[in-house]
Formats: sequence, structure tokens, C-alpha cells
Amino acid sequence: MWDIVYNDIDKDGYPAVVDLAHAHLRPGGLFITDNVIWSGRVLDGEDDGKPATAGVKEFTRRLFAHRGFLTSINPTRDGVAVAIKALGAQPVRVSRPLAGGRRGTADLVTASLGLLTAAIAQRDTAAHSRWHESSSATESP
Repeated sequence: MWDIVYNDIDKDGYPAVVDLAHAHLRPGGLFITDNVIWSGRVLDGEDDGKPATAGVKEFTRRLFAHRGFLTSINPTRDGVAVAIKALGAQPVRVSRPLAGGRRGTADLVTASLGLLTAAIAQRDTAAHSRWHESSSATESP
């Protein structure tokens, strides 16, 4: 199992990477993908019709729909998607992909902070549960 997967392959191949990354990441691992804003070509009315643009759009749809990832997009430069492999059976959704128009930077930062907070809470809850189980097992009756 890997801790981090960094994705910056040919853009028309992006969609196939979502399930592959999920299969190889450990719970809590990071899946980082570059160029998800794709110079704005992923926005409604800006699509250039090229396979690379279609790949980035489909990748983003699949990543946000994947129930095994907590995902956010950081609008730095050409956009970086950061997804955390969920620790539990079903992650909390705190963000959504760019759709139907442009979102402001403040909205994306707020969504990213919400994602980070949810991920930390999920990690801490899982760690506390493991600690509690291990300490309960060592206590004498």
C-alpha cells in the first residue's frame, strides 16, 4: 500500500487512474492530481472539445463521485485535486467539483478547509477508537 499517488499523466488517461489509485493507497493516503482546472477549459462554455479536456472533466466527475475518497480542488495555478482515501466505509462530502459556473477562490478555500477538518476528525476518531480498543484489551477485569 502506498502513502501518496501523484497523477500528472496524459490527460485523456486521467479517468482510468481513479480506481487504480484507490486500490493502491492505504487508508488515509493522498491522491494528488495536477491540472484539474485545465486553463478553465473544464468550465461550462469553455470546453475545446479535445480528448485531453474530456479526460480531465471525466476524471473530476469520477473522483468526486468515488465513495472511497474525500476530495477537494485547490485552485493554485492550473488546479490541484487532493483526495484522501477514506478510513471508514463512507466518507463525509464537504466539497463538490466545479460545475455550472465559476466558483470564487474563497468558496474553494472554504471547501478545502472543510475537507481538511473532516479528514482530521475522521482520522482522530479512528485513532481514538484503536487506542480505546487496545487499552481495554490490556485492562484486567
